Amino acid sequence: MYTKEEQQQIANIILRQLGHPGRMKAMIGMSNVIFGDVDGDPYLQFTFKGSRQHNRCRIILNQSDTYTFQLYQFSAKSATCPLTYEQTDVYNDMLTETFERETGLYLSLYAAQRR
Repeated sequence: MYTKEEQQQIANIILRQLGHPGRMKAMIGMSNVIFGDVDGDPYLQFTFKGSRQHNRCRIILNQSDTYTFQLYQFSAKSATCPLTYEQTDVYNDMLTETFERETGLYLSLYAAQRR
């Protein structure tokens, strides 16, 4: 079990692995950043704009030191938030690529210019 401070440190590490939080806010409208744990595994969760299929991301650090990457589509109208994509055993250097591939959104201007 992780303390709240450890959960926050892990969430900050995940954010840095994805990119600079300020840049992410500008590029994808990242907001509602929260952290916690699911069955003892710490996670980072945030909402974002610009994708029709997904608008919420949760990244869970597993005990194997890999991540479970999840995307959701929250609908305030129907009060639902179904899981729309999940990939397990994601390494830290795959987080940005996975997010960009599955959402069609870029996390940096450099990535947008490459494609």
